[in-house]
Amino acid sequence: MKYGQLFFLLLCLVGCRHYEPKLRETTIPVSWKENFPYDNAFVEKNQFWQLFEDPILNALEEEAINANFDLQIAASRILQARALVLKEHGKRLPEINLDASLSEDETLIDPRFFGSPVKHLERVKQQEYGLLADFSYELDLWGKLKDKEKSAKYRLEATRWDYEFVYQTLVTDVALHYFALRALEEELAFLRRAIDLWKETVALNESRVQAGLSSEINLSRAKSELALTQAEMEQTKWQYINEENALATLLAKPASSWKISAGQLPKELPSLPNILPSEILLRRADIQAALALVSAGRSDVDATLKTYFPSFPLTASLGLVSPFLSHFFEWQARYWAYGLNAVQSLFDGGQKKADVRVAKAQFVERYAIYQKTVNQAFKDVEDALSLLHFTDLELRARNEALDAATDTVVLAKEQYDHGLISYLLVADSENTSLAVERQTIALKGEQVKAWIRLMRALGLQKQSS
Repeated sequence: MKYGQLFFLLLCLVGCRHYEPKLRETTIPVSWKENFPYDNAFVEKNQFWQLFEDPILNALEEEAINANFDLQIAASRILQARALVLKEHGKRLPEINLDASLSEDETLIDPRFFGSPVKHLERVKQQEYGLLADFSYELDLWGKLKDKEKSAKYRLEATRWDYEFVYQTLVTDVALHYFALRALEEELAFLRRAIDLWKETVALNESRVQAGLSSEINLSRAKSELALTQAEMEQTKWQYINEENALATLLAKPASSWKISAGQLPKELPSLPNILPSEILLRRADIQAALALVSAGRSDVDATLKTYFPSFPLTASLGLVSPFLSHFFEWQARYWAYGLNAVQSLFDGGQKKADVRVAKAQFVERYAIYQKTVNQAFKDVEDALSLLHFTDLELRARNEALDAATDTVVLAKEQYDHGLISYLLVADSENTSLAVERQTIALKGEQVKAWIRLMRALGLQKQSS
């Protein structure tokens, strides 16, 4: 008896042990490689787009949050995961069923066994009426059902973080497409001015050719530049329509019937919060979702390992059973039964062993995905920081280039009017000035989008609910 109790105690201790594999630790950098232009006085907002103080953008963000289909899909997955938690929790509770039955059987009997003088065999029909409450419950001595419920809870947590990730992606995508449209609007306005300028230049050269003051080559060059600028205008219009259609889709609007009102790029970028690399682990929704799946995988391994141990189903029945319907509700028709079984698998063809291997491999896979997600997060931040830094430097250089190109155009026109240079040099200087001005406009849009990408990479504050 003592040895049996000791063996049972050892089983309990082994069954309560958790799976603790040897895994490589995740490396967290101490500081950022790129210079982080943060402001200690910056107060972070849950809705970062409000920092731009753009009422049109604010309205679009709210509309997207309320109507976007991806966000609705993510919300429905939370409901599914919550239902699975309830299902796993229900397996740990007793199950009670009501069983109403009516049966009839016919058997062959020997009346002599019942003291009858009849010597030949007879067939007897027997009816039975039953109304039973069946009770079943599995004693979770090893914690297998508890581990399955824990796994479901971790998956629920992962789907909640997935919702946050979809939310973060949505609000940043809306801002990215919005400011891309604003940059394209400024490019279109610039191209309209450039087309008007080239039209005036063509008209001027036509009059000079007719007066014999200029050659046909100058007129041909001006017409060529006008046509190229008109072609760039059409290409930019196509880009604008694509951005507008993408924004309409995020708002759950038909792209065919939705248009955005006019606006402009922000004059300056908002400040940035001071975020350390270690804080990224808590701020990034995709990292938290991956970590929750790692925890779920560990619980899956624990639950699978515990299938090696015996299960103890407890069953009981209580109700009425009678062969006579007229006596069905009498006290003599009462019926009850109970039993406790111990079930231990002796041979299953290696199924349990295979299940354990699958669970362990899935756990290692999820941990690798978690580490990959962490490294990708650091890369996203470094990429966004370098993009923001070099975009700022490039914008300063292009502003200087634009000033110089504008002065060059003025000097070239003066020298051309005095007959000192050919019109080709004037056209080249105008082309250079227009190209630099357009690139500067596009770069301003890229600078705003770089700031937004950095906010996405850092991880937004958790959505309040």
